[in-house]
Amino acid sequence: MKQFIQSLWSQRPWRICIAVFIPCLAAALILTVILLLLPPATEEVGQSPTEDTQSVTAQGEEPLPTVPQTAETAEPPETGKKEPSKTVLAHGIDVSKWQGRIDWAKVQADGVEFAMIRLGFADDDGCGEDPNAYYNLQEAEKYGVPVGVYFYSEAESPAAARAEAQWVLERIGGYAISLPVVLDWESPGKDLTISAAVRTDTALSFLREVSRAGYDAMLYAPISELEDENMWQADRIVAEFHLWGAAYTAPVYPDVSFPSTDLPLSMWQYSDKGKVKGISGNVDRNVSYVLWEKKEPKDPTARPKDPSAPDGFKQVFATVSKSVTAKIEVNLRALPSMDGEVVGKLSRGTFLTCTGESDMGWSRLLLNGQPVYAVTSYLTEQLQEEPHDPAAGHSFEKTSELVTAKVEVNLRAAPTTDSEVVVLLKNGEYVERIGIGDRGWDKLLYQGREVFAVASYLEVKR
Repeated sequence: MKQFIQSLWSQRPWRICIAVFIPCLAAALILTVILLLLPPATEEVGQSPTEDTQSVTAQGEEPLPTVPQTAETAEPPETGKKEPSKTVLAHGIDVSKWQGRIDWAKVQADGVEFAMIRLGFADDDGCGEDPNAYYNLQEAEKYGVPVGVYFYSEAESPAAARAEAQWVLERIGGYAISLPVVLDWESPGKDLTISAAVRTDTALSFLREVSRAGYDAMLYAPISELEDENMWQADRIVAEFHLWGAAYTAPVYPDVSFPSTDLPLSMWQYSDKGKVKGISGNVDRNVSYVLWEKKEPKDPTARPKDPSAPDGFKQVFATVSKSVTAKIEVNLRALPSMDGEVVGKLSRGTFLTCTGESDMGWSRLLLNGQPVYAVTSYLTEQLQEEPHDPAAGHSFEKTSELVTAKVEVNLRAAPTTDSEVVVLLKNGEYVERIGIGDRGWDKLLYQGREVFAVASYLEVKR
């Protein structure tokens, strides 16, 4: 046996195999013993390696301070945003004080399936309520028209936007806001030197504040501006929230169901000249690509009681008491609008009691104890010499719509460039156009005074 082993070892391949195998076997045995002697590792449910690592500091060191979460550093809230389709799912309108007293029963009967209602606006004096907001919210709810609200913003920083959002949230808790709460951002009058990143941060601050309160949130702006990378970082908005885009250039709905854009819009404002029963004059028309769920008020006790109905069409009247007559002759209308029914005429020398004057150039008079309306600039408190007609030789087709300057335009006392300049109208400042002239001039109302402007320098409110 000994001779056999010596003979086997004398073979070189066997010597090599054994020399390699024995050290490997020994190493494996040693490693097995070590693993058996180690205590078993455990990990608590929900504890991540990152959390465990952050809790360990070197002996004697202070733990790293945590960074406080602000609106800029905090993670965006879970919005539960519904992704829009390109299929029209609902037809609606957006309204403000400019639509005056709305007959919501007729609006609902005319097939309107939702309404976006202006809650308020920002200006140099802070935030203000739309005078018709609460009436519109309650009447729309009464007749079963689902609503959202929008706020015309002047914010140019995240802090200002959050303050505006809080102002809005303080006023809507008592209403069933089934559609989004909207930041209305329009470029006229804004600082356009602000970067797209800052503008987007500002909008997101408003929208996140709204979303945290449990409402759907949406940004409104012209589609052309949303597509402009120098104006907006739209991809950041749509990653969390909805977009409502405005575009009126043909083709529009119903010729096409979706505008010419790659933006994933949730709503499209396709016209500012819509007609709906129950609303005098034009109204913005919209389609929705999201089917919004009906929601209940967050605090039913937090609503104003019985808001007063708006007095007439597009008007807020200041109370006065005086006797007036016509400078020559003036129509008396059922509503303070050129669309209002003519219910009589007031001739020079016949006096009526004036009980109110609006901020848009109309007076409220009493005729046989009933309110009627007349253009303030055609009235006077005392008889004067026969006035000179500054528009002699011109013919004007009656209208009633808000216009602004394409850039800027002089408003003059007469339809001629030789006449007195009353004021310079700039883009974003609106006046009522009451007449479209046949010789290139339009007739406007400015602070109750009749003025004239070159028609080609004007554009209709969008």
